[in-house]
Amino acid sequence: MAQLSNYNKEIERIKKRFSKKIPEAAIKRQKKKKEEKRSSFLKAILFLFVFALVLGGVGLSYKVISTSREIAIENDGEGEKKSSWQQIKDFFTKEKKDLKGAEAGRINILLLGVGGEGHKGEYLTDSIMVVSIRPETYEVAMLSIPRDLYVSIPNFGYSKINSAYSYGKEYGAEFGTTGPKLTKEVIQDVTSLPIHYYITLDFEGFRKAIDNVGGLDVEIKETFYDYHNKKWFKKGTEHMNGSRALWYVRARYVQGPEGSDFARSRRQQQVLAAFKNEVLSASTLLDISKINNFFKILGGHVKTDIEPWEMKELYEISKNVDNKKIVNKVLSTDPDGLLYADKVMIGGMSVYVLKPNAYDFSEIHNVALNIFDADKKEQEKKSVTIEIQNGTKRNGLATKASYILKQEGYNIIKVGNASRSDYEKTVIYDQSEGSEYPYTLQALEKKLNARISMLSLPEDKKESTADILIILGEDYYKSGN
Repeated sequence: MAQLSNYNKEIERIKKRFSKKIPEAAIKRQKKKKEEKRSSFLKAILFLFVFALVLGGVGLSYKVISTSREIAIENDGEGEKKSSWQQIKDFFTKEKKDLKGAEAGRINILLLGVGGEGHKGEYLTDSIMVVSIRPETYEVAMLSIPRDLYVSIPNFGYSKINSAYSYGKEYGAEFGTTGPKLTKEVIQDVTSLPIHYYITLDFEGFRKAIDNVGGLDVEIKETFYDYHNKKWFKKGTEHMNGSRALWYVRARYVQGPEGSDFARSRRQQQVLAAFKNEVLSASTLLDISKINNFFKILGGHVKTDIEPWEMKELYEISKNVDNKKIVNKVLSTDPDGLLYADKVMIGGMSVYVLKPNAYDFSEIHNVALNIFDADKKEQEKKSVTIEIQNGTKRNGLATKASYILKQEGYNIIKVGNASRSDYEKTVIYDQSEGSEYPYTLQALEKKLNARISMLSLPEDKKESTADILIILGEDYYKSGN
C-alpha cells in the first residue's frame, strides 16, 4: 500500500509539472529524440492495458505515468507521431469524449494474434477479433472472424483474410499501406464497422504473459487430442501454463468439432477471459514485481496505435463493465451460422476457404452492427411460443416449416392445418398485440417473406394459445423453403 501511495504522490507531481502549456521548442526537442530512440517498453504497457482494459479493466494507468518517461506508439501508417511531452500532456487533458468512436457511441478495437519471429508464416493472423465498447452504457462485445474467410484484399486480389496483415507488412510500402492499415480496411469491409484501434500480439508474448500471472484455470468443455503437438486435453478444469494455453487455443489438428476454426475462436475467447480475471486478481494487482515483469517481457511482442491517454479513458470505462454480460460471437458454419465451406484456387493450389451464405457480407454486417442485441434476440426467440398452420393443400407443409424453425432455435408448440386451404400469402399474427417480440417477428417476417397482420385473430383462430401464429400460404411452398 505504501508503494501505491508513492504512485499517487508521483501523479500529483507530474500533474503540477504538466499543467502549464508545454513550450513548442521542448515538444520539438522531444520529438527529435523519439525519432532516434523508440521505446519498446510502452508496447508492453499497451498490451497489458488493452487485453485487460477492453475486457474488464486494470488499475495500472498511474503506474504507466509514474514509470514511463519515453513514449512511442506503433501506428497504422496514418497520422503524425506525437512526442513524449505531447502524449503526457494528453494524458491529463483528454477525456472520454475524445476517444475515437465515442461520439458515435461505439468504439471498435481490432485484436490480431500472429506467430511472430521464428514461426512459419510469422505475419499471418492466427486469430482475429473485433472488440466493441459502448462507452456510455459500459457494454462490451467480442466478434471472432475465422482466418479462412475468403475476402478481397485491396491491391492483392482474393485470398484468405489471415493474409491481409502479412501482405501489408511485407509488400504494403509499394501501395502506400501497412499491415495494420490494410487489415483494418478488410475488416471494415467484412463487418461494416469503423475500426478505431488495433493491437497485434505474437505467440511468445501470449505465452510469457500467462506465465507471468502464474498460469490460468481453464474449463475444457470436451475431451480432444491434438495429434500435431501430441497433446491430450481432457474435459474438466485444468491449470495451464503459457505453453499449454497456447497449444489449447491453437489446436486445429483435431478430430471432430474441436478441430474447427470456430472451436478455436471460442477457446481463444475463453482463455482471454480467464487471463483478464487473473490480471484483475489481487495477487496480480498488488504484486509490483509481476506488473514490472509485464513491462519487461512483452516489449517486443505487441504493436498498437492506442495512446496512453486513451488507455486511461478505457480504464475509466472498464471499471463499470459487468464482466458476466460481455457478448461473445463467432462467425461459423453451424446450422444457424452465416458461412459455408468451399475450395478455391490460390497461388495455383486448391485450398479450403469460408464464404458467406448470402454471397456477400450483408448478414455479417447485420450481426456486427447489432451484436449488443444478439443475446436479447436469442433469449426472446427461446421464450416466444409459436404455432404453425398449413393454409394450403400441400401435405406436410407445416411440419416441414416446423422442423426448419426448430433447427434455428424457435419454440414451436403446435403444428396443424388451418380452417381454410386457400391462403396465397403467408401471414403472421402477433397475439401479444403490443409488439412484445420485435426481434422474433422481424426475423420471421424476413425468413418467411410474410406479412405481419395488425388485425385481431379471426374467430376460428382464437383458440390458439401461442404468442405467434403463422399460417403458411402457397407462396411459402413456391419459395422452396
